[in-house]
Amino acid sequence: MSDTIIKIDGLWKRYGLPPTAGPRQILSNLRHLRNPLWTDSDQGPWSLRDISLEINRGEVFGIIGRNGAGKSTLLKILAGVSKPTRGSVEVKGRIFPMIELNAGMHFDLSGRENVRLLGAVMGLTKRQIRMIEPDVEEFCELGEYFDMPVRTYSSGMLARLGFGVAMNIRADILLVDEVLSVGDYVFQKKAIDRMNRLINSGVSVMLVSHSPYVLERMCSRSILMNTGQIKMTGSTDQVLEKYFAETQRGQLSQPVADSIGKRPGSGEIRVRRIFINEGKPISTNGPMSIEFEMVVLEAAECPNIGVSIVDSYGTVIAYLTNIISKPEEKWKSGGKKVRIDVPVCTLMAGTYVLDVVVSAAAYKIDIVNNAATILVDSPATVKKSTAGLGKCFFTTEWGYADA
Repeated sequence: MSDTIIKIDGLWKRYGLPPTAGPRQILSNLRHLRNPLWTDSDQGPWSLRDISLEINRGEVFGIIGRNGAGKSTLLKILAGVSKPTRGSVEVKGRIFPMIELNAGMHFDLSGRENVRLLGAVMGLTKRQIRMIEPDVEEFCELGEYFDMPVRTYSSGMLARLGFGVAMNIRADILLVDEVLSVGDYVFQKKAIDRMNRLINSGVSVMLVSHSPYVLERMCSRSILMNTGQIKMTGSTDQVLEKYFAETQRGQLSQPVADSIGKRPGSGEIRVRRIFINEGKPISTNGPMSIEFEMVVLEAAECPNIGVSIVDSYGTVIAYLTNIISKPEEKWKSGGKKVRIDVPVCTLMAGTYVLDVVVSAAAYKIDIVNNAATILVDSPATVKKSTAGLGKCFFTTEWGYADA
């Protein structure tokens, strides 16, 4: 008997204008029969292109790729939210999708009422819903908000409610799309621990994440997607290695000039472009450099520059600043380059973003949120010794002596 719980065969999907009857549509259909890759420009590009996959029962399967790769579209088709243009999807079991925080919720209903609504949508009987309701309430830790309208909830509270239902609905398959990054650290750990218990009981999980750390920790197999296609299927370690190699090729130069007119700050100095590590791969315990190309519109004193390194959960892992070693000099109008050298990068493997603030003593000059993305890989020895724990790795010396 096959252990396959999800089978995807030749899946194609595109969004666009609905087809119109007539000779042009007939010609379009004939062209598609001859060449499935052909696209009618009036109907839009393909979001998914010839996806074929098999997911086994009890497997935690990861999906990674850059924005626009088709990851969320694939999950939406599996969840039944969207229909494929071509191909087939066979699912054996009950699916609970965690694609968006408020999916399936009614904002005028309370948390408790939404639990009952979601339970009914999932096909549970009234008796089954009454049985899981106390467990959901305990897991969510929403207190009196559990009986208040969902429209009063923060994003973190929505995540708690959604996870509370998902962890107790007893589905056969969980579809998780980046929602693990919402909520405080304590709740994230609680959700991951509960998910691991479900996995051990035989629940299958398809997990979309931009965090290599999460995939490496939870997924045995993964796929790398790009432009709607599967570029690689294999063990998570192998897929992440290819993901790092492809992504780091784009790290050399990241322009931010397009947003200059929209950014806050007084504006006499603006960041135009950011160069990451001279385009070289960044590795734990290796060197890292960040170079800024700036334009000085008005002569000014050398500003304070602060760079926050933020992980995929929104936590500031490190803060770099020139305040201590800032030179006492006047910047003249024109171009300016500023370089930060980090001799030893202690960041563990993962994707991080940079938030940059240029300021004077009493006011902000330029603020660039999500200014650049950096991708860090870790040597196999570091991964093995740390078991994926922590965000930073420190080289240490240990001493032992008889007491």
